[in-house]
Amino acid sequence: MTRRRVQRTAKKNLHIHNDIYNTAINLRTRIEGMEATGNRKGIALDTTACLVMLAFTFESRLNFIGDEKVEGWIETTFF
Repeated sequence: MTRRRVQRTAKKNLHIHNDIYNTAINLRTRIEGMEATGNRKGIALDTTACLVMLAFTFESRLNFIGDEKVEGWIETTFF
């Protein structure tokens, strides 16, 4: 029996805005849990991280929709 080497290729769509949004939701759940138990140690850092993730979510969704729906969409412009 001979062995054959096979190489597979595939195309995958990467939607990073979903991952960033899930991170923000996870942080929000963590913050709500901290509030419920009265543990406020480090809550400001988690809140800041959650807000940053929400800002990145907004930007990445805007870029995704722009790339999909707007003809001639340029994500970055040089000054």
